[in-house]
Amino acid sequence: MISAVVISFDDNAYLEACLKHLSFVNQIIVIGTLESEVKVKLKKEFDFDFIENKKDDISILFEIAKQHCIYDWILGLKANMIVPTDLKNEIQSIVETQKTPKIFKAKTHFDFMGKSMRFSGFRTKWKPILWPKKSKNISTSQLNSKFTILYLDFDSFSQQTTQIAKRKAFSLYSKKVKPNMIDFIWKPFWILKKECVFNLCILDGKQGFILAYLRAFMQLKTYLFLWLNYRNLE
Repeated sequence: MISAVVISFDDNAYLEACLKHLSFVNQIIVIGTLESEVKVKLKKEFDFDFIENKKDDISILFEIAKQHCIYDWILGLKANMIVPTDLKNEIQSIVETQKTPKIFKAKTHFDFMGKSMRFSGFRTKWKPILWPKKSKNISTSQLNSKFTILYLDFDSFSQQTTQIAKRKAFSLYSKKVKPNMIDFIWKPFWILKKECVFNLCILDGKQGFILAYLRAFMQLKTYLFLWLNYRNLE
């Protein structure tokens, strides 16, 4: 039996697709922020509990939602992540047969601007997505199937990066971090270099470079929003 935790930061366009792929779980908890009219609309189609929490730390949100999970296995996702059929079948098999508690990790499948990203930094790394409810001091294992990060269109993706930048800026502002010229110039350039050279985004061609550029620009926007916060500007 599976409880699913979905973390959403007003990811309205993505959340509906995510929930459509969770028909196999027994409980769904959405935590984060969600517009009222969207919540009402989704409630008509999907059975889920919503916990409003404006914290931007995903690990904290997951731990809060975990306290409300009632089943032995917990599937953890963000709103822009979906579970394809092959991964669903693998998860169900684990839940039915796994005797020793383990944390299970999976890799990402991500289509960006019509191309499947093979490199592009963190998207090729293993991410934990399935936990036993009692998950302290246990080993990890890797899943054969990949989860999918949803790409709707360029405008939606760019808007999502802007929202991430705003949340990061607010977090830095609450910690009284002040921006300087290094933040505006060096840090975005370093992100672009790291993504293209060290994380091999450049091997994904034009789409890989655009993705690296957007991540660097997100870094720039973070400190621009931080600068605006200190001046009480929007």
